[in-house]
Amino acid sequence: MSSHCALRSVVLVAACAVLSACGGGGGGGGGGSSSAGTTSPPNDVSMTESPASLTVTARQSDPAPTAQFTLFFATTATGSVQISLSDQFTQNGITGISAAAGATSANTGTLVVQFKSPATLPPGTYTDTVTIKACYQSPCVDQVLGSPVTVTTTYTVVGVAPTLTAISPTSTAAGVPGFTLTVTGSPFTALSVVLWNGQPLPTTVVSATELRATVPATDLASAATVPITVVDSSGGTPSAPIDFTIEPPAAPSLTAVAPATLAAGSPGAMLDVTGSGFNTTSTVQWNGVALATTPRSTTELDAQVPAADLAAVGTAAVTVSNATAPAGTSAATSVAIVDQSLDAVAFQITPAHAGVMQFANFTLPTAIQWQTTLDGLPSYPVIADGKVFFTVELIGDAGELVALDQATGAIAWGPVPLGARGSATYDSGTVFVLSESSALAGVVQAFDAATGVQRWSVSLTSQPYFDGTPVAANGIVYVVGTGNGSTLFAISEATGAILWTAPSTAGTALATPAVTSSGVYLQFGCSTVDEDPSTGAQIWSTPGTCAAIPEIVPSVANGVVYSPDAPSGYGGTTLNAQTGVTLGSYQADTAPAIAATEGYFLQAGTLQAVDLASNTIAWRFTGDGSLMGAPIVVDGDVFISGSTGVLYALDGATGAVRWTTTLPNAADSGNGWDTGLPFGGIGAGDGLLVVPAGNTVTAYTLSTNP
Repeated sequence: MSSHCALRSVVLVAACAVLSACGGGGGGGGGGSSSAGTTSPPNDVSMTESPASLTVTARQSDPAPTAQFTLFFATTATGSVQISLSDQFTQNGITGISAAAGATSANTGTLVVQFKSPATLPPGTYTDTVTIKACYQSPCVDQVLGSPVTVTTTYTVVGVAPTLTAISPTSTAAGVPGFTLTVTGSPFTALSVVLWNGQPLPTTVVSATELRATVPATDLASAATVPITVVDSSGGTPSAPIDFTIEPPAAPSLTAVAPATLAAGSPGAMLDVTGSGFNTTSTVQWNGVALATTPRSTTELDAQVPAADLAAVGTAAVTVSNATAPAGTSAATSVAIVDQSLDAVAFQITPAHAGVMQFANFTLPTAIQWQTTLDGLPSYPVIADGKVFFTVELIGDAGELVALDQATGAIAWGPVPLGARGSATYDSGTVFVLSESSALAGVVQAFDAATGVQRWSVSLTSQPYFDGTPVAANGIVYVVGTGNGSTLFAISEATGAILWTAPSTAGTALATPAVTSSGVYLQFGCSTVDEDPSTGAQIWSTPGTCAAIPEIVPSVANGVVYSPDAPSGYGGTTLNAQTGVTLGSYQADTAPAIAATEGYFLQAGTLQAVDLASNTIAWRFTGDGSLMGAPIVVDGDVFISGSTGVLYALDGATGAVRWTTTLPNAADSGNGWDTGLPFGGIGAGDGLLVVPAGNTVTAYTLSTNP
């Protein structure tokens, strides 16, 4: 019960009585009063009510209703009598009682009953009782004749059938995962529920005109036409239905396969397959033979192509086959298997950073092919797709990306502002650039190699520092971020989606991975780690001895990992690439170049050739006395620059000088050791030798038919 002061007192006059609202309490007058404990109540006032019951009906869409009843007083006393009033009521459908404004007259008073908003109540009937006491005193001791009076209220709330306007989506294929259904119409309330073929779905009320319901996969197993309705959860009339169509399952369909070109002789590759109708039983097929497949979603699959399928130049037909609904096999998409790449796609030429290039024929240059001056300090060259790509460091740590024509050195496109310094890598017609934003995050951008148009951009915010270089290979871009431990990110070349991450809680410096078809190699907390290129699963890990190494770049060649884990420079440990077993050690101040039988290591300004079989020094070369930068090997000749601006070509077997030239400036030595982005260095690819020196880039032709 609730008590509320609707009318506090009433004054009655024998000849012409009036009812007053909310005056003071207390006993009466005119000979009819009494003193507590000494006089009996006068019994000269009586009270009645009309009507004795109230009936109200409202639709859920209506405003809150009200109803009224009147109190009537009679007296046999002379003079005036003051009577105190109080009320109580139940609250099933009532919220309050108040005096009607201006509704009093002689010896009467009208009370207004306020009912709850029908939108807050389920459809149904709500009964309440209102009790009014009239007393000679306040607080009440003696009641007047007829007191208390009661009024019964009956409040009926009628549900309103909502009207549906639309549903989205209106159809789907059988066998797909669950989804969210959006329903629009009116009027929806907090109790509205979407019904799927008469059965309630988990429903979220967005507004009076929009609902969202979760449709589970179990309701989408087979083709059907399903009526969608909306009803109040406590009852009421459902809306008229709108039909949702579940189409028969369709066979999977291919949209794209990336990369679309693979190199013959490669030890394997990862395919990124996009399309529709994929499920957990989907298998990518290579010329009709199933590949190891990892489903990413209903629109994306990853598949591993083994080395045996890439042994010779040719074309392969890629399809997707589903074992369950939507069952069937897609139409085929072709993947070309071409000769080994002659591109320079990363720091030290290859994703493995071996620093070696082999052309079909080779001639030392007799003249400069072209020379171009850039806006700032250029990175190592990326040579591919008929162009030479550089990231360029500008004043204030800004950066840009520029593409030069391989034949002339003229700007093919760009410069494209990057917002920060960066380094680049290339794969399958796309240039990928990693830069570190001012917001302490890594930004990876993909640009069409032919036009410079940005294809996608992704910000990596889970780590603050990204000072290594990216590596792109077999459909994946690999990037390392540090600061909160370390994280290796694998990013889809096709979409920019993060395929997986491999975190480490161990501290590490800012690293660049070395990538082959069978492993991704890098240092996590000075521990050399080999991780699966497809999944990021750790294959092996070998603890190192270092403290913190800046911008380290391991190299992989001939089944050996050259892991720079010394306190300074690129010296470190050699490891078996398959097992992680330690093989030995090496000394170098810059990234080495590793050919088939010899390795070339720069130490204290002197280049040393090491016989890899015996681990003995075959020859030394001092050049101008202060050689610098990372050496590279092209068709057996070793290229190295000096601090005086001299560029040398040495016979890889003997160390004899075969060719020299003088550069406009000393070649950049910023090859990754504690320098930050962009890494510098010389490169060779597509028949060119490209040498950045200061702001000037010089190109020499080494092969007209590489």
